[in-house]
Amino acid sequence: MFLKRAKGGSKKKPIYYLQLARSFRTPDGPRHKTMCTLGREDHLIRSGELKNLAKNISKLLEDVVIIDCDEESIKNARLLGGVLVVEKAFRDLGLDKKLKEIAKERKIQFDLVKACKLMILNRILEPASKLEVSRWKRKLYNHKEYEDVRLQHLYRALDILAEESGSLKRHLYMQNLELFKPSVKVVFYDLTTIYFESEFEDELREFGYSKDNRNDCVQVVLGLVLADNGMPVTYDVFSGSTFEGKTVFEVIEKIKVYYEIEKVVFVGDRGIVSKKLLDELEARGYEYVVAARVKSLPEKVQEEIASDKDWERLNDDLEVKELEVQARRLVVYRSKSAMEEDRRARQELLEWLKEQILSNPKRLVTSKRYSRYLLVDGAEVRLNLEQIKKEEKLDGIFGFWCSRDSVPKEEAYRIYKQLWQIEDAFRSMKSHLRIRPVYHWTPKRIKGHVLMCYMAFCVYQLLRRRLKEAGIEVSLREAFDELSEVMSVEIELPKKGLYVMRTAISGLKNELLRAFRVKIPPPLLEKHPIGA
Repeated sequence: MFLKRAKGGSKKKPIYYLQLARSFRTPDGPRHKTMCTLGREDHLIRSGELKNLAKNISKLLEDVVIIDCDEESIKNARLLGGVLVVEKAFRDLGLDKKLKEIAKERKIQFDLVKACKLMILNRILEPASKLEVSRWKRKLYNHKEYEDVRLQHLYRALDILAEESGSLKRHLYMQNLELFKPSVKVVFYDLTTIYFESEFEDELREFGYSKDNRNDCVQVVLGLVLADNGMPVTYDVFSGSTFEGKTVFEVIEKIKVYYEIEKVVFVGDRGIVSKKLLDELEARGYEYVVAARVKSLPEKVQEEIASDKDWERLNDDLEVKELEVQARRLVVYRSKSAMEEDRRARQELLEWLKEQILSNPKRLVTSKRYSRYLLVDGAEVRLNLEQIKKEEKLDGIFGFWCSRDSVPKEEAYRIYKQLWQIEDAFRSMKSHLRIRPVYHWTPKRIKGHVLMCYMAFCVYQLLRRRLKEAGIEVSLREAFDELSEVMSVEIELPKKGLYVMRTAISGLKNELLRAFRVKIPPPLLEKHPIGA
């Protein structure tokens, strides 16, 4: 049945009537039959009778909602799309089951799963302090699920995470193995620092070299290990003054013992390198690719590297050669494009230095950054042309210390280039997940906070992988921005009850949810009729 609009009156002054009609089929095709005439359209609308009729009909139909623009029916809009995505990845990593096991073993009285899941949701969608999380939960479409999660539960959950860190890290590694399905042969290791808005030191928080340029704050050192496909392997937390090189063997031993990885190629950047480190790697029989400081090598070695002898062409841009330096294997590369970039950058710097020598030489003398390019004789400052020519010979050249016979010289650079993934991981943890600054003060709570952020990072990496596998060319942050528009909307109707609907899911939003393996929810999420 349907409303039919019938025309009456005259051509100059037409009058429209509303009729109730139904359609039916005949051998000659579909036909319409008028059941009754309701009245003139303008009279029915002006009197409100048509609106009342529609409302009365909707009362008989639970799944039909009529919103009266004269009433405040829309109550709340809450986050839906991003929540569904994070919760699905949380389950896929088995974190719900693992945390439930821990809670059962320790006889925990509050819901540990919900407390941790709430913190991870917040860390990925809208990072905030634990205090703010206890209020932020009201923004979630399923906020009633977290009603019983109190602020003290979040803090207690962090303590439990710290105490169970070994078990949880191994669980995440095994789950990642199953989901990423890699063969872990190459691991990348690097460190970063996490600062605290404090000047008070303790057994964990100490002053040290800050990679965030916050030397005014105490810090801890975070060491992160990734597989060559970006899969998180593990991490560790060290006191803030720890030297990078000292952490390497502790981490490698843990990888081999706790994660049952028999053979790994250790990849690290030049900040970790020292003669002692390389000697120890050799003595323990570890395979490695570690960036070398070519410009810090003895002058004779630099001359041998810069000479045109023994270079092998790999492609149009890259050449490689292998040397024996101090009984150690050094693989060096020469890149045409890098050479051009080095020369361009130096030329720009030299032009600027010439200007400064004429206008502000004192500024140059007091700066260590430019000292190698300058000669100072009393009040006279001039360019060190000999040093400049010496550096030009090494333009476009970079190298790596490699264990013997383990990594072909053609492969060392390809392997090392993947170290960008760990830098990208640190950016994600600091920028997107906002692991710092940290506002916890006890070592246990700090370690719990870091583990919670690492759990969020594992969720983050799994989602990035699924996005890549689906071939959708947007960043994960852009994906979450798009899904932030998928909301649940609460509609309260007098004499009918509360209805929870979702906003439209189509186009990219639909593609993203399917890529993240989230089942598209129905338009009507919940209904709570009056008296039910």
